[in-house]
Amino acid sequence: LFVSKACFACHAIQGAGGRRGPDLSHVASRLNRDQITARIATGGGGMPAFAGSVTPSELDDLTAFLLTRK
Repeated sequence: LFVSKACFACHAIQGAGGRRGPDLSHVASRLNRDQITARIATGGGGMPAFAGSVTPSELDDLTAFLLTRK
């Protein structure tokens, strides 16, 4: 989903991806589940909201994936 929803266009993980948004290689060391979910859904800090672009299941899956990035 990180690729199919084009998250990589703005965000990098381990050096691969965009540079417009923050690197997400260690995002789970900075943000908890609720914070990650809220940031994806509502945006903030220059990031648009994606609540209308992802299903609740996809939002859960993206959050779970990002929680592995410590």
